[in-house]
Amino acid sequence: MVISSSSAQIGMTQYGLLSGALVVSLVSIFNSIGRLFWGGLTDKLGGYNTLVIVYLFTCLCMLLLFFFNGNTSVFYFSALGVGFAYAGILVIFPGLTSQNFGMRNQGLNYGFMYFGFAVGAVIAPYVTSAIAKYTGSYNTVFILTTVLLLIGVVLTLITKKYVATVLAKIH
Repeated sequence: MVISSSSAQIGMTQYGLLSGALVVSLVSIFNSIGRLFWGGLTDKLGGYNTLVIVYLFTCLCMLLLFFFNGNTSVFYFSALGVGFAYAGILVIFPGLTSQNFGMRNQGLNYGFMYFGFAVGAVIAPYVTSAIAKYTGSYNTVFILTTVLLLIGVVLTLITKKYVATVLAKIH
């Protein structure tokens, strides 16, 4: 969410790009391609496994931004990679929502799942901007995002194991 909602701002302020619109357009294209890719991968590997891959790929993009700060090519690769990976969340969550909570109240449950995205989309640009202003760069944002993604990996693996245990008891 950090890069998706702040890519134009980061590109123009930290990388001196003249047009944030180009970054946003390219991120949107890669996001569209990602929906097809991650959907197919989810069908093969399952939602939890694919979600772990999405989080780890996004971690890689964040770490590249941190270690190669100021490199415009790395910024483009990472921004496009994050747009591509973000699509995975949009593809994976509906299936995991119905898998974990059933089809009853699927619309409401799905709405709760995406409410967090709406909040993140509103808050992320302000938080990232404030952190960058306070620290003088987006590097702290990249590291914080990496930490949150790694926590997401751990929670996803715990949830996967828990759900498997519950399903084994039921069947």
